[in-house]
Amino acid sequence: MPLNTLGEVGIDMKSKPTKHYVYKITCNYPNKCFGFIYFGRSQSMTPKDNPYMGSGTLLKYYQKRFGMEYFSKEVIRIFAKIEDAIHLESKIVNERFIGRADNFNVGLGGVRGSTVQAHPIKQRILQYLVDQVEAKKRKQKTWEYRRDMEIAMTDLYLNNVIGADIWD
Repeated sequence: MPLNTLGEVGIDMKSKPTKHYVYKITCNYPNKCFGFIYFGRSQSMTPKDNPYMGSGTLLKYYQKRFGMEYFSKEVIRIFAKIEDAIHLESKIVNERFIGRADNFNVGLGGVRGSTVQAHPIKQRILQYLVDQVEAKKRKQKTWEYRRDMEIAMTDLYLNNVIGADIWD
């Protein structure tokens, strides 16, 4: 019997082509994020059976907070080529879409990185999550870390040529 990629006896997984797909995840938690959606793309040999549930920072935060049982996934479309999946994701998750507050997407579809065009509330939540991680590294509470950062930034600004005239 052939071995699959996990080294188990079974179907030869290498013989099946990888499929690229665009999916939609919906939050079903009542009164909090009910109806909020997340679009993404992934790849799998069996997209409809793939347990992958997205990797967006906000999405992961709410999945952890409310529990995976409140999130459902729907495969929108399956493609043979990754370029086609990227194209569809970029058409759905555009500037207008990430500018809305009723979804978990913070970056443009088809590309990874910038959250500049995300809704301001999403940007604040993202910054809070980053601050939580940094505070934990320093063994501080999040509010202590944020207070210390504010003081450090104020000192930096006031002791800089640009901010020197603020008290004049």
